[in-house]
Amino acid sequence: MTSKKKTTQPQASLDPLPEMEVVRRHNLSGNTLSDKAHQIQFIQETPGTWSVKSTDQLRPEFKHESVRNRHFYTLPIWLCEELESEEFSGKVDQEQIAVEKELSHWAAEENFIAVHNGHLFSDPYRDIDSPVSFRSQESAPDEQSNQATPNAAALDNAARIRNETVKRPFVQALRGYQGWLMSNPQFLQELDRLLLDHGPEIEDNHFDAQAWHVRLQADWIMNQNPGSVELPQALARYQVFLSRWRLSRLAGPSYPIPLGPLASGLIPQSMFHQLQSSGGFFFLPDIIPIPSRDELRSLITGALSAEEDTPHLAKWRSLMDSSKSKGPAIQQHKRRFQVQHCWRLLHERHPGIFSRKRNKLQQLFAGALETSVNSIKEDFREFNRTLGDHWEERGFQLPSNVSGSTPSANSPGADN
Repeated sequence: MTSKKKTTQPQASLDPLPEMEVVRRHNLSGNTLSDKAHQIQFIQETPGTWSVKSTDQLRPEFKHESVRNRHFYTLPIWLCEELESEEFSGKVDQEQIAVEKELSHWAAEENFIAVHNGHLFSDPYRDIDSPVSFRSQESAPDEQSNQATPNAAALDNAARIRNETVKRPFVQALRGYQGWLMSNPQFLQELDRLLLDHGPEIEDNHFDAQAWHVRLQADWIMNQNPGSVELPQALARYQVFLSRWRLSRLAGPSYPIPLGPLASGLIPQSMFHQLQSSGGFFFLPDIIPIPSRDELRSLITGALSAEEDTPHLAKWRSLMDSSKSKGPAIQQHKRRFQVQHCWRLLHERHPGIFSRKRNKLQQLFAGALETSVNSIKEDFREFNRTLGDHWEERGFQLPSNVSGSTPSANSPGADN
């Protein structure tokens, strides 16, 4: 993606809201944690940072030199345990592995994938196909017993349950899309250019364009400024990047989070434009019968963006073609996301492990991902073909433009 000089790129604007960010939430009947949402309301409330948790629980592991001031992505627990074994004892720093294992266990409990100076990043699709339960807001036993309507926390919990149910059939495709993106030279080059130009500003806002936008709106309104909100160039360009590649956000510099389906819950107005340009809105009122499966598919397809507007997604769209057998290809891309992610983490933090242990590591990956060693080796051949021989050197921190060129994945070329 060709970047323009900052002095020539116009700033985006958005009309401010009359009072505060407007969100949509399904209202529930008496069954507080039921997913039988039936009525949509506008509810005005103060915006907040909902996609990135912040913690002041500074575990000792956060202070370790391999963790602090870095985007620290956790390794799978099974891999940490393997690295602790005698087989790799002379290849890795066992003290560092102990730190990583502690954080990996904590990450599994807290459902996050990375930490950066106390801020936690999550992948909503990582464990979505497992049974999920949500607790309502804690309160005194009789504090809410006489309420006629559920409180906001109960509504949000029910909305999350509903969305988990809706997203579950699509999770394999979303995970596969993550793998396809991280094997796509054009995506990686555009990501590198974005982070080279605006990485520090995006990082300061925890890679969350929605929360960043809402905070600017809130500040603009609270300061009683007339006119429209002027977005900083970094945010405007980040929003364009997310919309172009159908992402909701990045979980740190090197981890895309795709847009998923939404049935209920909070939809910030600042995200409406992105949703419209990344797919389409399809509203079906509850006073009409649901169309047949084929008719509904045709109606929804017609509400989506035209294919001619997204040539950079053409290959992925071909995988999604309903007339083709898409299961094995999607599963392959899902696996490749896991393989390349863990392999790059090992290369960044434990480079000595590859000496005479490469085949052993590939065997471990095959066993953990329930596939054959030949499939893992084919994954590596594909990485080398599309991303170049040194693809594993792609780091997990913000890129630095030392030479003045984009530090891409050493790609032999990119698709348009």
